[in-house]
Amino acid sequence: METAVLAALAMVNPTETLIVVTSDHSHVLTLGGQATPRGHPILGPDSKVSDVDGQPYTTLLYGNGPGFATPRIVPMNTSSAMEDKNQVHGSAVPRQWGTHAGEDVPVYALGPLATTLFA
Repeated sequence: METAVLAALAMVNPTETLIVVTSDHSHVLTLGGQATPRGHPILGPDSKVSDVDGQPYTTLLYGNGPGFATPRIVPMNTSSAMEDKNQVHGSAVPRQWGTHAGEDVPVYALGPLATTLFA
């Protein structure tokens, strides 16, 4: 999206053109860490283990998707294994893929009258 916004900015005078950027949906992704410190790798294990079973879990968790398992999948307790781009992160509902979520999405605006969008 950064490339698209930069391309739009290059085509207009931002003092004369209102640019609004948003999306139509989000996904069922959550950052499930407990007291995870700032700068902690997003793909790695959380800095704490589960208070229920004492096992590690990934910082990224999904509401639904291919990561569902009973009993739950316990990731290998190594950062390098969890940081693998093909790692399947845990999910609460079994599905072949994740779905859209229902929370509000951000709206960003630049240019004349941009502040009126948020009044």
